[in-house]
Amino acid sequence: MNEVVIVSGLAKGIDTTAHQTAMDSGGKTIAVIGTPLDKEYPNENYQLQQEIMNKHLVISQFPVGYPITKK
Repeated sequence: MNEVVIVSGLAKGIDTTAHQTAMDSGGKTIAVIGTPLDKEYPNENYQLQQEIMNKHLVISQFPVGYPITKK
């Protein structure tokens, strides 16, 4: 598994499982999020987002501090 890089969103379910499995297996992972880097969604993935930010990579199209809306 450590020769594969997982690239996925950070939604509940399969995205969460893919990232966690990659990290548990010694692999690498990249989370592509739909919020600025200083926000998390869903809230349940806060710790996971922090771990990926510290040890792997999280990317976003939105700058830090960008206002987010539900639409």
